[in-house]
Amino acid sequence: MDKCCIILTYDITFHKHDPKTPAFVKFMLKTFVKSTVVGDKPYKRNSPTAKYLVMTSDFDFEKEKEALISNLKDAEEKGPTYFEGKDSNGFGKLTSKEWSHMLYKHIDHHFSQFGV
Repeated sequence: MDKCCIILTYDITFHKHDPKTPAFVKFMLKTFVKSTVVGDKPYKRNSPTAKYLVMTSDFDFEKEKEALISNLKDAEEKGPTYFEGKDSNGFGKLTSKEWSHMLYKHIDHHFSQFGV
């Protein structure tokens, strides 16, 4: 996939891309990773990344920037009710607060990583 992982995360959130997560992996994620991903604490530096989110090719920065802006506007327009109880690929149903934390923390992690 030739998208940056921030855009890919929104594609998964909005079901434009739907990687299948095996039941055992989903159980492990919900049990051991979910609280870190959707909780209040920021991600630790150099935290592990899901294999399907690891970028292996170049992408068009301007195109990805516009896609991010579009996704942020889309999420804002959909509002909290859209996200309340929405199923996550790896964590099952999340509250709108958990979705908000997860999406914000992911963007913040990468912006901090690259000094934005």
